[in-house]
Amino acid sequence: MKLTGKQHKQLREAIQSAFPFEGDFKMMLLEEMEVSLDNIVGGGNYNQIVSNLITQLEPQNKILELIEAALINVPNNQELLNCKQQFIQQTEPINIPIQAKLLDVPDNQKLLRLNKFIYNST
Repeated sequence: MKLTGKQHKQLREAIQSAFPFEGDFKMMLLEEMEVSLDNIVGGGNYNQIVSNLITQLEPQNKILELIEAALINVPNNQELLNCKQQFIQQTEPINIPIQAKLLDVPDNQKLLRLNKFIYNST
């Protein structure tokens, strides 16, 4: 999932509210995600470091993992809980009702046509 600029900022601010000190954030990443912040991101200040980390984790689909790791340490942080809820809502699969017009086709043919429909629509 691609974060919008607003979502990126919201997550960055949530992380910084949960971990106001860079050292505590580094420790959480190492202990919960086995990620060494020093090895993967650059940045001149804490804002830039957190922003760069989010940018690096996003294409790896690890944003939810980051949020959940942070919540292990600060389970009642409302900003992180809001980010998690928003992220989950955006990544839930969309249920599309499929109506097959295959009433007089044998069952194996129905399945074959349904598979073709599903895989060709992606």
